[in-house]
Amino acid sequence: MTTKTRKTIIETAALVDELTDLREQIATLQAREETLKAQFRGYGVSAHIGTAVANTAFKNGLADRQQPEDVFADVQSQMYNPRYRSYV
Repeated sequence: MTTKTRKTIIETAALVDELTDLREQIATLQAREETLKAQFRGYGVSAHIGTAVANTAFKNGLADRQQPEDVFADVQSQMYNPRYRSYV
């Protein structure tokens, strides 16, 4: 095997490794995107805005109660969520 062939094999293996890493990163980002989409589907942007406002209030000492462990879940639990009976 020539030196040039060895170099080509090494470079190809490095490219395969890099592409594998990129594929894993893409899969992770796609999974995160699906998680975020699911969160936004449930309550839309309102729950996220409410969470940001609540976190700011807690951070600046403006809240009139203790900060819950899960601010997002707390905000969701206090949001109006109409449940309509299905007539179909």
